[in-house]
Amino acid sequence: DAITINAAHLLADVLHSGGSASRTSLVPNGVALPERTATPGSSPVLALVVANLRQVKGIDVLVGAVGRCGSALRVEVIGEGTERAALQRLIDDGGLTDQFVLRGDVPDPSVLLTSAQLLIHPSRAEGTPNAVLEAMAAGLPIIATDVGGTRAVVEAASAGIVVAPDDPQALASAIDTLASDPELRVRLGANAREGAGEWSWDRSLDSHELLYRELCALSRSERRRRCT
Repeated sequence: DAITINAAHLLADVLHSGGSASRTSLVPNGVALPERTATPGSSPVLALVVANLRQVKGIDVLVGAVGRCGSALRVEVIGEGTERAALQRLIDDGGLTDQFVLRGDVPDPSVLLTSAQLLIHPSRAEGTPNAVLEAMAAGLPIIATDVGGTRAVVEAASAGIVVAPDDPQALASAIDTLASDPELRVRLGANAREGAGEWSWDRSLDSHELLYRELCALSRSERRRRCT
């Protein structure tokens, strides 16, 4: 009866490729706002990455970026995947073994967000990344690549720095900027927390409920016509 899409750019792609405007609805992702928030201004700086270890997530680019950084920080990647062995070789070959850690799967990554000072999301492709939304909800500043709906989320809230994908030098510069400036991290983290309210579960549920009510108000024949 209907297709829901969670990002405006994806909706535009579907419509551009001939999808039905009457059948397709934009319904945003939802994120919980935890009571406890991070302390982004504290030191030493821990940067979290929450992503599967797959090529599309750009962790290899981040390894190259950290090797170029002049600031002291620790990077921990939460997630598992087929690229683990290749990434570990990159880390070892770059002399980053003590600074860059692949932690593997964690039952509830949101618990770790409050212990970090920033989130890095170096992905090569995205819709609307939940990892970024959850980090914003925890009050973390964001460094992310300009893919999918990421820029719209981060810049709408003035929550961090957006860089081009597959550019380790640009990523390194953004990391140095935030890692060396606790006041900036605090300011961006506060913006992130406030901006995450626009992606609350209440908003997502309201959008779903409105869609269901609209569909239920249509007759069966009208729903058939909507789908053709």
